[in-house]
Amino acid sequence: MKKNTIIIRSLTERRLGYGHLFRAITLGNELEKLGYKVIHLINKNTKAVHQLKSKNFSYFIIPKFSNKKTESVYISNFMKKKGIDFIIIDMREFGESLSKNLWKKFKVILIDDAWVKKVYADIIVNGTIIKKYHNYKKVNKNSQIFTGPNYWITKKEFLKFKRRVSDIKKRKKYTIVISLGGSDFNNLSSRLLKWLGAISNLQIIIILGPFFKHTSQLIKSKNITVINSPKAIWKEFIKGDLVISNAGSTLYDLSILKIPTICISVVPHQIPYANEFSSRGFSINLGYKSKLTRKKIINSVLTLLEDHNKRTMMCKAVNIVDGKGLFRTVNLIDRFITSSKAK
Repeated sequence: MKKNTIIIRSLTERRLGYGHLFRAITLGNELEKLGYKVIHLINKNTKAVHQLKSKNFSYFIIPKFSNKKTESVYISNFMKKKGIDFIIIDMREFGESLSKNLWKKFKVILIDDAWVKKVYADIIVNGTIIKKYHNYKKVNKNSQIFTGPNYWITKKEFLKFKRRVSDIKKRKKYTIVISLGGSDFNNLSSRLLKWLGAISNLQIIIILGPFFKHTSQLIKSKNITVINSPKAIWKEFIKGDLVISNAGSTLYDLSILKIPTICISVVPHQIPYANEFSSRGFSINLGYKSKLTRKKIINSVLTLLEDHNKRTMMCKAVNIVDGKGLFRTVNLIDRFITSSKAK
């Protein structure tokens, strides 16, 4: 029997990344398993619609508004019309404004990373490891705040494919995996393939997200395999002796898998993530994208592959993210909704 219906409003703008949409899909899938009906609200985006359709989610397209206050009026009317009391918001810097305008009328759960300062939502979940991103001012005095990597939301399958120390080997030919997000807006993928593709003892797997638009610019070679939007991305990651990734959500997922990683910050708020993961011994931090050079990437890749002890220590690095944040978050949402309905 279906429980309550829940709205999930997530970000679907290519220039801002698609990690929020993917997280909303992951969260929504688990909530539906518990018997909830989930409706996704998104801006017009053909590929985002395709992602939701492929997973049989209900969705509605929100018109483009000039400000979030106007959008919140639209969402409020939508929820009232359908008799829905609960909304989950995952909208980066827009989340605070939306929650501010909705929390007195509805029960609001806000998923945040580095953007919210004032808490209006009934619940806020921030699974990042950066403590300065956890400093909130409560406006809604009844708000419940859950922070830290125990609440990092990712697919449960990552837990099943952890790299073992015995998997770290010396080889004559190595495999590296490159993954730079759902859209790779800056097309770093093409640059990395150009720089690394000619190295004879490298087999390269490059993973392209569903919103990548530069496929024609990728060089082709026998040692390069292109994977488009894999359904089980963890199975591609574990093929690598090391992974090159951005310093966003993928970095968290790779730490669960314990695969030696070289990371690049592609947006400013990822810089603290890259610094923190590298300081804990998990990854090599190449800094911000504008500092990336051919020499730096080639030297980093070859040096790490040749350093078996370093890769072994990276695999042994302290368990930063345990991979159970999805279960914790879904359970606290379920408890909150159940208790709210009981009052």
